[in-house]
Amino acid sequence: MAKRKKRAVKRRVNRVGTIQKTENSGARRFGLIIKNLVLFLVLSLGSILLHNLVTNEFLNNLFYVLAIVMGTVAFAFLILLMIFFALRLMRK
Repeated sequence: MAKRKKRAVKRRVNRVGTIQKTENSGARRFGLIIKNLVLFLVLSLGSILLHNLVTNEFLNNLFYVLAIVMGTVAFAFLILLMIFFALRLMRK
């Protein structure tokens, strides 16, 4: 007797990690922007303070560069916050 070929079973794969939009996603993003803005402002101000207190030339330059970088990132988060508010106002 000849053997019959078995058909391959087709299975659907359900995605477990699908991203679902929730109503609180805007509030979570707003909180995240605020936290990062405050964090980088504190880091920038701390670097400026250490820049003024340290007498070593290398550390003085290092804290100056860190203050510029952290201030730039904080400014970027400030712009992002303003865009977030503008989009929220346009949606209403």
